[in-house]
Amino acid sequence: MGVLFAIGTLFAWGLDDFFIQRTTRKIGVLKSLFAITALATILLLPFVKNEIVPILSEPSNLLLILIAALTGFLASLTDFQALKQGKIAVVETVVSLELPLTVGIGLVFLKEQVKPIELSLIAVIFTGILLVIITRWSQKNWHAFFERGTIYALGGAAGLAIFNVLTALTSQATAPLAAIWFIHTLIAVFTLVLLVRRRDLGSLAADFRAHPALISAPKRF
Repeated sequence: MGVLFAIGTLFAWGLDDFFIQRTTRKIGVLKSLFAITALATILLLPFVKNEIVPILSEPSNLLLILIAALTGFLASLTDFQALKQGKIAVVETVVSLELPLTVGIGLVFLKEQVKPIELSLIAVIFTGILLVIITRWSQKNWHAFFERGTIYALGGAAGLAIFNVLTALTSQATAPLAAIWFIHTLIAVFTLVLLVRRRDLGSLAADFRAHPALISAPKRF
């Protein structure tokens, strides 16, 4: 069942990132992230409202949720910046490094077991990704080795890999949907604080009126 959900997520991920790239280029990274997480907070609330109090009563859950949310917040900002700056074909390839990185974290820290053939496939994917992202070998300036947005994408891949593991641990400690709701809500709060400090929140309403369909399109972070 987990593999089936993963395959479904794989197809949805590409469509999501297409919309994220368009949104970040229209209204900016922070406002895009706030719109996504705030909308998720509202839509998921009816499904998790009975689980909020029991989860909040466990201090260990709160710490795990907070760490996951902070990691997701930083990783999302980096990932969104990569999508805003770079070509989606290149950025998505680089960000897909999160997959072998997530596996590596699971193997090292969570002591998960995989078969030799699975490790071989992971190694092939990892090598292929590296070959795709590195360009212009003859350039002396190392910055020219990478396409625009690649550096942000590398940071996003590392952050998202850690975030994936933390989200899995949070889901196991609480409940999958409740974990997503708590994480989205905290990220929305973090983003809201930054928007207020930058005095940029007021323009979000105007942006929504100008691009309602784009901002409301289904996305992930």
